[in-house]
Amino acid sequence: MMLLLAMLAGSWISTGADPCPPASAAITAGGCEDFLLLTSGTGAGLWLCRPGGSPLLLSTLPGSGRNAFVREGAVYFREISRGSSAVIVWRDSGARILLEGPGICGPFPAEEGVLSTEGGEIVFLGDESGSSTRFETGADIIPSVCECGGCLWFVDGCGSLWRMASREGSPERAGFEGCATVSAREDEILLRHVDGTFSVLDRDGRAMLQGRAGLWPGWTTGGEVISCTSDGSIEMTEPVSGETRVVDRGQAAFRPVDVPGWGICWTDPADGSLVPGDRGADPLRLPSDLPSACRSPAAPSAEIDVPWLHQRWDTPDWFDGSWSCGPSSCTMAVQYYDRLTPDSIWCSSPSPGHWSRWGSYIPAEFTFLGYTYDILGVSPGDVWVPGAHGFICRDAGGAYWAYMALYMQQIGLESGWAGTGWSTLTSELLNSWPVVCSSTIYYGGGTYGHIILFAGYYEDRTVIVNDPFGDANDPGWGGSLQYPEGKAVLYDWPGYNNGHLEIGAVNQLFTARHDILVQPDTLVDDLSLGFEKLGPCEYWHEQLTGYSGSFWWTHTTASPADTNSARWHPVLPQAGYYEVSVFIPPDHAEGTAIYRLSTQSGPEVIALDQSQFSGEWASLGAFYLAPGDSLYLGDGNTVAGEQMAFDAALFSQSPGGTADGPGPAAGIAVFPNPCAGTIHVLLGENGAGSEILLLDLSGRILEEVMVPPGEFEALIGEGLPCGAYLIRSMPSGDTCKALVLR
Repeated sequence: MMLLLAMLAGSWISTGADPCPPASAAITAGGCEDFLLLTSGTGAGLWLCRPGGSPLLLSTLPGSGRNAFVREGAVYFREISRGSSAVIVWRDSGARILLEGPGICGPFPAEEGVLSTEGGEIVFLGDESGSSTRFETGADIIPSVCECGGCLWFVDGCGSLWRMASREGSPERAGFEGCATVSAREDEILLRHVDGTFSVLDRDGRAMLQGRAGLWPGWTTGGEVISCTSDGSIEMTEPVSGETRVVDRGQAAFRPVDVPGWGICWTDPADGSLVPGDRGADPLRLPSDLPSACRSPAAPSAEIDVPWLHQRWDTPDWFDGSWSCGPSSCTMAVQYYDRLTPDSIWCSSPSPGHWSRWGSYIPAEFTFLGYTYDILGVSPGDVWVPGAHGFICRDAGGAYWAYMALYMQQIGLESGWAGTGWSTLTSELLNSWPVVCSSTIYYGGGTYGHIILFAGYYEDRTVIVNDPFGDANDPGWGGSLQYPEGKAVLYDWPGYNNGHLEIGAVNQLFTARHDILVQPDTLVDDLSLGFEKLGPCEYWHEQLTGYSGSFWWTHTTASPADTNSARWHPVLPQAGYYEVSVFIPPDHAEGTAIYRLSTQSGPEVIALDQSQFSGEWASLGAFYLAPGDSLYLGDGNTVAGEQMAFDAALFSQSPGGTADGPGPAAGIAVFPNPCAGTIHVLLGENGAGSEILLLDLSGRILEEVMVPPGEFEALIGEGLPCGAYLIRSMPSGDTCKALVLR
């Protein structure tokens, strides 16, 4: 019952975006008796509409419609260009710049004049001449400010509400956190919160109405708060009594605004047009060539490279992933740490098609770390599927928050609900941990519950997002023409206008922590980007011991072909001789491992009985390698059911090798390997005078050869049957592996 009630309240699940929202949407940016301002869902471009006339284009720049308003026949708005922005006033006689600079927010109406902010300063623009008065606040950035009862109220960069008792006074906290914007009407203050709720305060900062659910809240001409729900219902709330009534328009109506003289206007989600309320005018539509989002010229404060997965175009052709934003975002977080093995599928859209490495995990059953994802969940068309979608979405179609966190936990991440704070987001990203977010996105006439992943941020509160549905800044969000444009797109944090789509609400953040994969060098661990595990993930087991406290293991197979395997990709500084060693952990290592090493003289095959080592390095021998060579280990060794460990590999430069070609090796090498007939052994510079032992994989000595002093070569093993053998030099103990073919 608790889960059902929470689900119905909309606070525990997030639905996926609809498959094909309209390409553009019109919303009101403000207005009066004669003017109606029109902008897009991303605040891109600004048009002025008069009754019976054609829309007049005022600006083509991104962000120009976000905070626009009309006062006494003048239109005030902000234009954003690369690296700078300006507050503009427009009249029939023309436009002029009132304020220009790199960190401007606004404009905002004041009791007399216009307010704006620049960095941590509040700027009062008293007239249209461009004169200004500045007030220091001590904040780093101020996205929103208003004037009420002779006081200035503003929201700082951490979402705290502040009050200045006068324009000359010192700011003091007003006791509200998680705020996105603040606005005023007469003696009442409206707070829009980051989490999609709103509060109404009196002129002294006391809460009259607190935490009421409602998206995109604003004032009506009668002093009520107008907002909409996620299903497109318009609600009017009386601030004093808290009574709410629903305005029935007979259809879904998003982004409602009460414009003087025009009545309640809203956006029709069916075609993205703006419907004027009381004028009886025809719906208004935007042109299709909307401005593109801005790209910040500054460097991000934090950014990590997270693999991107499109919920529709990276999943199997037979599956409609339009509701799979939650499973896709969680799987992106999982694959940032390379947890699941690739399970490549061919996706035919967009044409001509492409391979998807992880899309099958969304609708197909799989097992990993003892958990089988076979729970069925509903997807579009009443199709029930297992996999990540079934586990996370279940009977709702949208993502259950609790199952999102549990999914990431079961796959090995530390995950949990983390609130909605900007400081929480930045702290996680500065530690190189991605953050999954249940958000509200306004696009194409509708409001969509949508799961996204944060991969970075800028100081101006632009966020770097992996959006599994594509880039919502551009027309065609979710369409095949946008592939692969959902990786590292730029959105604005709620309440900010930096020229990108503004996230409507951050409903919940989810941590997704694990050990960060490090760049490989001559040491490649399983926690390195140079370690690649392959094969069905159900057969991989993780153990929190071994080198650096983590390794993987699987059971061996008797079949010739490997089922599971791993490859170590070192970054070698130059060509030369390298001693190759592997770390054998103290447990889950009991069988003979057949390592395959690519070298400049051909592939080498080395057998190593892992049971002879425990928590220590084992040498595979010295070999002439070059950048690009790698080490491979599969689970096939002719014996089924043994435990085989995959941990760290070390490639140590040995003396005697140069970039010009092979010299005497420090250990043993076999040329060529695989070979046919007699085995040709090349000893390192310390090998002269050694005894060479030829052994089978059980350790039984088959042949012994003495190498005279001053010589570095030997022939051994004539007439051996096909198979894998060990070669060891005594007394040094250097070991290599030869594979004889006939």
